[in-house]
Amino acid sequence: MRQSLVITRIATVLIVTTVLTGASFAGDSPEAAELAAELRATEQAFAQTMADRDHEAFTSFLANETVFFGQGEIRGKGAVAAAWKPFFEGTAAPFSWQPEFVSVLDSGTLGLSSGPIFTSDGTRVGTFNSVWRRQDDGTWKVVFDRGCPECECPPAEAAAPKPPARMPFLVVGKMPHLTGTIKQHWDDTEFALTPEQKAVLLEIRKNTMSAVMGLAEELDQLESSLAEQAMTATPPDKLALLVDKISDLKTEATMVHLGCIQDTIEILDDRQLAALLEMSGKP
Repeated sequence: MRQSLVITRIATVLIVTTVLTGASFAGDSPEAAELAAELRATEQAFAQTMADRDHEAFTSFLANETVFFGQGEIRGKGAVAAAWKPFFEGTAAPFSWQPEFVSVLDSGTLGLSSGPIFTSDGTRVGTFNSVWRRQDDGTWKVVFDRGCPECECPPAEAAAPKPPARMPFLVVGKMPHLTGTIKQHWDDTEFALTPEQKAVLLEIRKNTMSAVMGLAEELDQLESSLAEQAMTATPPDKLALLVDKISDLKTEATMVHLGCIQDTIEILDDRQLAALLEMSGKP
């Protein structure tokens, strides 16, 4: 099952997070461009669930009637979640993906994302194509996902593909992604978010992801430059300014994350905050 899925998305494959490569196409209106950016960030966040080994978060991106294509069709949220469960076992992600092309309808109801799939060692092995539907609450859910049966990729030495960048924080895997957790429980009655809270949370999430994704793109470029120069025997003292810049960007991204946590906490009541911390697995 895993092999067939890996071959087609690898065999199929979507937050936050982290490389803004490729093109985004939408209408000329600012709203359409914003929706395309939102969808790209959603696909990145979807991909991050694999890196984070978070099957529950992965499932939260699936529409109830989603259809994934592997060896035949896998229909329904529960069936897809069950089929992908083995990919989240173990500490290392077996594959990764990243959006390269993103486009949305002028109506903002449907969107398409497509991009490369990589094995754990960074070898490109396929291309995924996902169709997303925008929900009434403004979130995106994947409804169709299919990868190419066999990607005709150039040899590794010619293509030299690289895996997606990681989240650009100084501290990774320790601090909770509160807005992401909240989105998974958006309509839970026990959580009971008010319409006003939802509106503010959506704004916090949008602003945070926009800032982080911009920093991630710049960071990816700087890290690639550092690696290239290091391999050409550039003396370490000549690379000090570049290292400092990378450190500064990670610090800035971490401060954005901390601000998101603080802003989120401030709009929740004590009961909601206690429930959120329990969902996040934090004391």
